[in-house]
Amino acid sequence: MAYMGMQAAFAAAGQTSNPDHPDLRKYTTGAALDLFTTALAKRKQEGVISRGETVNHAKVTAVSPAKAPTKAVVEDCMDTSKTELYKANGGPVSQDKGGFRLALANLELANGSWKVTDLAVRGVGSCKP
Repeated sequence: MAYMGMQAAFAAAGQTSNPDHPDLRKYTTGAALDLFTTALAKRKQEGVISRGETVNHAKVTAVSPAKAPTKAVVEDCMDTSKTELYKANGGPVSQDKGGFRLALANLELANGSWKVTDLAVRGVGSCKP
């Protein structure tokens, strides 16, 4: 699923704050790609990297058109409590403690490949798995 590929790509890119990680473009485009590359570039500039794993509870909630879908919506109640940001030198970064966050993603099929085109992530406590 492109959504889970996107999540894995962002996690991998976050380990070095690499906004040019090739898998980001493999699974995202448009506003979603801009969201990730901007965040990663900012982290890189600030010397911040990430570690840990997000636990996803993703499900497809809509597809269209019904026959031969080219668009889909994914809802995910992702658990970010086991992830953290830290300075490349090992120092801490002030952040929330993580938890369950609602993520809403729009996907489109283009050239035989599904890609996340838009992503919105709500605050901690916005969902329950």
